[in-house]
Amino acid sequence: MDSTIIATRFAFIGLAILLTLLAAIFFDRFDPSRAKPKRIKSIASDSAPVPASTSQALPTPRLTPLNAAANGFSFSRVLVAELKLLLKGQRWWWYIAAAGLIIACFANPSATTREIVLPMAWIWPILIWSAIGNREVHNNVQQLTFSSASPLMRQLPAQWLAGFLVTLLMSIGALLRYAVDGDTVGLLALLSGAIFIPSLAVASGVWSGTSKLFEILYMVIWYLGPLNKVPGLDFIGSHSNGNPQIFIPFNRIDRLCYLWKVTAVEKLIKI
Repeated sequence: MDSTIIATRFAFIGLAILLTLLAAIFFDRFDPSRAKPKRIKSIASDSAPVPASTSQALPTPRLTPLNAAANGFSFSRVLVAELKLLLKGQRWWWYIAAAGLIIACFANPSATTREIVLPMAWIWPILIWSAIGNREVHNNVQQLTFSSASPLMRQLPAQWLAGFLVTLLMSIGALLRYAVDGDTVGLLALLSGAIFIPSLAVASGVWSGTSKLFEILYMVIWYLGPLNKVPGLDFIGSHSNGNPQIFIPFNRIDRLCYLWKVTAVEKLIKI
């Protein structure tokens, strides 16, 4: 290779690094503390009377145990609530686009659906999946949620299953197409991907406490695997069998992450 070409490439690399460092100076989206606080005009007069401090012994709070009726639990109601939370705020055009992708998955041949249409359908709800596992931290209700009765056995399955149902709904057209064409490899790959996506969302949300980690990881895996034919990352099965031996067992990781999170919050509450 010509030395001139090598020098040109290194010049582009140096320019890219310089532009990135320059952009980092002004980029403060993830650091709100860098924003300047607004000045608040003081309207209180100097002659305003200062209330005298009174110290009184606070009564010791006593919690009464819940009765049997209040301690009832319905998994179906929790699941419906989780589905409503996932789909809340979506505009009408979002559902029209989702319906169009579902129809396109069924209308196209099996090969076209696996390589093009299904990857498009499984990138559309990325902002919905990214809310799984970190909604409690985002809304600052984690102490209330994780101190409830059996959050690991009640909350986690409902969150994961809600994400799984959304994933399966977006791929229902591809599932019917594979079934009609007798594509068993495509069906297994679809099931593997449908299990993997909500599992990655829960694990990423628990690890980071934000939606950004899942969005970055999922976009990278989606771009390298299904779109650029990297076999180890092709969880959809666009150009492989979907690697179910890798992506199906991943749903065990999110349960361990949630267990760690619940345990940490419970210890904090006790302290």
